[in-house]
Amino acid sequence: MRKPRDKKPKVKAKKNYYVRSSRSAGTQPKCTLAPLVGARLAQLRKTKGVSQPDVARAVGTSDASICRYEKGVHMPPIDMIRAFVKYYGVTYNDLLKEE
Repeated sequence: MRKPRDKKPKVKAKKNYYVRSSRSAGTQPKCTLAPLVGARLAQLRKTKGVSQPDVARAVGTSDASICRYEKGVHMPPIDMIRAFVKYYGVTYNDLLKEE
């Protein structure tokens, strides 16, 4: 006669309530302002004639973060926006306006 196997209790899979990264296939960035701000940041940086690592050192973040902000993948947090406004010498409206 066969021994009954010890059955493990079935665990329900939890739903993933986290927002997927914009890098995954088929998803769009959740923030519609991020590409606009990113393009403006890239424009300001090129006008000033500095590189992404130079900006990163000046505002206190990594050059990879600067790259993500300029590509519109991520929206910079408000403290970073303050640092950009101070570094580039522009107003918040100048940074956030649509051209």
